[in-house]
Amino acid sequence: MQYTLPNFTSSTASIGTWTGSPRFPIRLISPANLSWSRRPNGAAYYLAGASPTIVGTILVLLPALTDVRGPLSSTGADCIIIPNRAHAYYLVRFVDDFNKGTPVEFRGAICTQLIVGTPMN
Repeated sequence: MQYTLPNFTSSTASIGTWTGSPRFPIRLISPANLSWSRRPNGAAYYLAGASPTIVGTILVLLPALTDVRGPLSSTGADCIIIPNRAHAYYLVRFVDDFNKGTPVEFRGAICTQLIVGTPMN
């Protein structure tokens, strides 16, 4: 299979710091794409004090230098809503840069999908 560059024209994402509520403030809107991760898709996470939950991971592809933050950030992990203003919430677990220093550089956020009961308006 031939390698293809990420195309950021298909979707946009709302990005903001997760506050534990689906009505968290949006910090920025960025072009983005979803890509299923090739990493193991089973991991146990503790979410909001609940019992461990097995969730899959997904890679959100973003343009280079997009301000997306993982759980080690001083402000806490970001939540990404993609497509923009939809009801699919992805909590950022790790952030990494791909093809650093090349013309095809992009940022990837490895995320887990959150199940929340209250949609954004």
